[in-house]
Amino acid sequence: MKKVFLTTALCSVLALGMVPAGFAASPDQTPAVSISKTSVNNDVTAKKLTEEAQDSLIDDAIAALEKTNQALTALQKKDKDTALSALAEAIGKLELVTTAKPELAFAPIKIQGRLYDLFADPKVVDETRRRAVDLLRDGHVPEARALLANLASEVVIETTSIPLGLYPDAIKKVVPLITDDKVDEAITALQATLDTLVVSDVIIPLPILRAEAAIEEAQSLANSDKALSRAEMGKVDDYLDVAQQQLRLTVALGYADRGSLKDLHKSIEDVRKQVKAGKKGTKSFADIVKRMKVKSAIEKKHVNSVSAS
Repeated sequence: MKKVFLTTALCSVLALGMVPAGFAASPDQTPAVSISKTSVNNDVTAKKLTEEAQDSLIDDAIAALEKTNQALTALQKKDKDTALSALAEAIGKLELVTTAKPELAFAPIKIQGRLYDLFADPKVVDETRRRAVDLLRDGHVPEARALLANLASEVVIETTSIPLGLYPDAIKKVVPLITDDKVDEAITALQATLDTLVVSDVIIPLPILRAEAAIEEAQSLANSDKALSRAEMGKVDDYLDVAQQQLRLTVALGYADRGSLKDLHKSIEDVRKQVKAGKKGTKSFADIVKRMKVKSAIEKKHVNSVSAS
């Protein structure tokens, strides 16, 4: 399986195009990966995800963290004046945040993404999962863990935030320690304050995003002004195949249950029949796209926040 680490605060695009990647179905066998007949370029969706995440960053909170680190460095050099000045600026920046957004509990200061990209036949994934269960039953935990580690196709958006209910007050309590010449205690308190940063993850399944992108490509082609040629109808059919294959992969990887996607499969088959009959399926496509967007939003997984160390 292809695993790529990307820092979204620095990268403008997550490369989510359809790229072949192998993955092991058992410790002694690497099955062939089923490649979709039509490539779906998902860079636009990926870029949107990245930009949306970046838009949540708060510049004043970022500056406050930088000033906190400057204060810590100054204290380690016994430079109390610089430390006090940096902390005063940090407190001021955080007051700007809390005044502008009094309802905000966490101020995002850093966003990075991890991409786990997998292309495999859903049947292969199902078999791999069953193989892992058998290994666990037989007590072969390391081997099972190695198999399960491959069963992911997702973007994980990791956000580090300042807890506004704790961080500002914690900084303020450091100031009297510095003025009382308790530098070592101030350093310890400031380090403890930095440890209150919170990390949270949002997991976004890639197969359902790709299914959505394939449907939109099919819709765009089917709804063209001119009548579709046989080749164009075939291409629409390919895009619909991609969408259904990716929906099946969504289920195989555990991002959704089979029943929740049953209606979508039926709708795709209905619109496929309409296109083959020479109809554009405008209303049906619009309904599928709308439901797909809702489904992709629902299947985002929010992981509970944990303190950063």
